[in-house]
Amino acid sequence: PFQRKLVAGIHRAVTEGASAVLMQAPTGAGKTSTIVEGVIAPSLALGRRFVFAAHLEELIDDTAGRIRSMGIPCGTVKADRPADPTALVQVCSTQTLASMLSRGVALPPADRLVLDEAKRGSSSTNRQIIGHYKSAGALILGLEATPCRGDEQPLDEFDAMVCGPSVRELIDGGFLVEPIVHAPAKVLERGVAEDPAELVNARCQGRRAVIFAATAAHALDIARRIPGAETVLDSTPFDVRSTVRDRLASGETQHLVTVKALLEGFDAPLLDVVVLCGAFTTVTPYLQAIGRGLRAYTCPVTGRRKVDCHVYDLRGAVHLHGLPDDARRWSLEGAQGRSAVAAATPLRRCAHCHALYRPRPTCPACGCEHSTDARPLRI
Repeated sequence: PFQRKLVAGIHRAVTEGASAVLMQAPTGAGKTSTIVEGVIAPSLALGRRFVFAAHLEELIDDTAGRIRSMGIPCGTVKADRPADPTALVQVCSTQTLASMLSRGVALPPADRLVLDEAKRGSSSTNRQIIGHYKSAGALILGLEATPCRGDEQPLDEFDAMVCGPSVRELIDGGFLVEPIVHAPAKVLERGVAEDPAELVNARCQGRRAVIFAATAAHALDIARRIPGAETVLDSTPFDVRSTVRDRLASGETQHLVTVKALLEGFDAPLLDVVVLCGAFTTVTPYLQAIGRGLRAYTCPVTGRRKVDCHVYDLRGAVHLHGLPDDARRWSLEGAQGRSAVAAATPLRRCAHCHALYRPRPTCPACGCEHSTDARPLRI
C-alpha cells in the first residue's frame, strides 16, 4: 500500500507542474520495485521510453534483472553488459553516460530519466546527464533513502519531493526489524568503545555481522581476527563482490568487514548485526550502514524469522543523529531546511549491555532494570 501511495504522489506532483520529482523512502522500502512495477511497467503500454541510471554495477545488474524477470525487454548501457538498443527501457551506468556525452556520442532517448541515489545528482557528472534529458523534455525521477548531502547544499535538481513511510512504520508493518543500538555514553572523538573483533567473537554467535571499519588497513586487521570473516573493499574485484551474498547464504562467509563499499547497492537480509567503527559524522552514511541489517528475513531452511538487529555504535554517532527509527523531516533545501529528528526523546542507557532506548521500565535488549540518562541528543 505505501508503494502505491508513493506512485500516486509522483503522479500528483507531475500533474501540479513538477518536471523533476525525488521519491524518498527508507532502505528496505523497495524503491526500485516501486518504480519498476508502479511507473515503468504501466507506462510502456503508452510507448514511453525509460533510462534508469545508477553508479554501481550491483545496482545496474540487479535492476536489469528485475525488469527482465517481469518479461520486459531491457537493454544495458555498460561495458561487458548485453545491449538491446531497441528496448524501451535502458539501464545505464552514469559513468558510461557521462563518457558518451564527453565524446559527443548520442545517449539513449528517453521520456523518463530515473536516477538512483539521487543525492548524487548534484555532482558534475549527474548534472550533465540530468541537463541533457531535461533539455530533451524528459521527466526526471530520483530515488533516495536519505535526501541530504554531506556538504548541506540543496538538492536543487529537483522541484518536488514525495516522501514514503518512516522506518518505524516499516518496522510496525513487518518490512524491517527492530534496531537495538548499543553505544558509549557520549560521542568519542577518537578510538572505539570496544575492540570490534573481540565484540563479534564474544557476542555474535549464531548471528551474521557487517563491520564498518575506519580504514582499509583497519578492516583487514579486524577480518584477520574474526573466524569466517571476509573483507569487501572498494578495491575488491566486482566478480568477488557479486558473489558475497551467495557465500553468506551458504555459510562459507560468516561476517563481512568493509569501510564504505557496502553502504549502497548491497542487500543481504540475513545480516542481523551492524558494527560501526568510524565517526559517521553525517546522517546519510549512518542510516545507510544500519540499513544493511534492518531488512526482514526468514531462513528458508529452518523457517526462523529474524526479529531484530543489534547495532554496536562504537563511536557514539547515535548521539549526533538519533536512533535509526526516529521520525525525520527531509527537505530539498539543504542547510536552510536541515534534515533533522522531528521529535527527539531523551534516551536511557542500560547499565548492563549499554543499549540506548526510549524511557521504559526495562532494557529492551537484556531486560535489565538499571539505566542511566544518556547524554541529550545533539541535532
